[in-house]
Amino acid sequence: MRKKATITLLFCLIIFSYSLGLAAVNVTPSSISVAQGQAGTITLQYQFTNVLDLVGSPFTGVITSTNGTFLTTDAVLGTNPVPMPVNITGGRGMASEVLVVPVGVIERALRSGTKNFWYRRIFASAAGETAIVQMNITSESAASFNIKRIELYFDNRRAEVTVPKYFPKLKAYADIRYTGSGLLEGYWEVDGRIISRVHQMLTFGAMITLPTPDVPDLPTFAPGTHILRFVTTNQAAGLPTPALIYFVTTEEYMAKKMELVVKAPQDGSAIERSAALFQWGSFKGASLFLIQYYEDVESKPVFSAYTKKTSYVLPKQVFTNIFSSGKKYYWKVTGYNEKDNITGESAVKSFMIK
Repeated sequence: MRKKATITLLFCLIIFSYSLGLAAVNVTPSSISVAQGQAGTITLQYQFTNVLDLVGSPFTGVITSTNGTFLTTDAVLGTNPVPMPVNITGGRGMASEVLVVPVGVIERALRSGTKNFWYRRIFASAAGETAIVQMNITSESAASFNIKRIELYFDNRRAEVTVPKYFPKLKAYADIRYTGSGLLEGYWEVDGRIISRVHQMLTFGAMITLPTPDVPDLPTFAPGTHILRFVTTNQAAGLPTPALIYFVTTEEYMAKKMELVVKAPQDGSAIERSAALFQWGSFKGASLFLIQYYEDVESKPVFSAYTKKTSYVLPKQVFTNIFSSGKKYYWKVTGYNEKDNITGESAVKSFMIK
């Protein structure tokens, strides 16, 4: 009973001195919510002012807290055995701590009949500065926003992939598990260069999958090994930052060719010289077309032309110089993208001149 009374009195004195601002340390945040049934992680920022030495002068040196303590007004729930040294210059200093609130501590608080407890650190100095953070136990969805885990992977569900040079639409994903609700801030980076920033509101603690952006694509123009990371900027400093590796070969990517559908003339039909219109369909990624004419499918073309349209009319002069009436000819069209890569091709068709 005497021990319980002593703890209560000590705690009340600490709260009293802290509330009056006599302590020379402030901690941010001063209050957090932790979810029942799971560990919580939070970054605490400590700011020290007016730290004095034994003779009352501004202190310069190192002060240390040997451990942190979780406690209620009448019981100790557990300890954090990690020591915390702080460099003080002229009575001032700053430090941060990534604090893990164990599940056992939360459960012991609930068994004692309370949903509120405190985390305390005492720093060894002339005044014995004390920092206190209030912990409020709540449901998972109402807990303070906290990222529990980040897992990265490519389309193959692995952490590494090999692709050819200029490979398009290389995608990676981040599975982010979190508690509470809050703003996720971070960015995707490749080889230390930021390619996309993320600002997204997350609610009701669960998991979200974030893909790499569609624009710009992950860069694949430089052969070699590249490191891709997703970095959070508003979460605990101790949260691991996973990385993916992709290797770009020197062999260039050959896109799968789309089939260009011929619309006119019909295969094997006879056409008039005055109506020598050739038409075909298009598709996304084709910006230029090459139409070629042959006397024989195994020989070189007798005539060819480029166009940005999906149709072409043979000039009358070409008929006079190249094509003969009653003779069978062959033709096909090839589509190119803006990088001059072949993206589509039609089947070879035939026609005759009336």
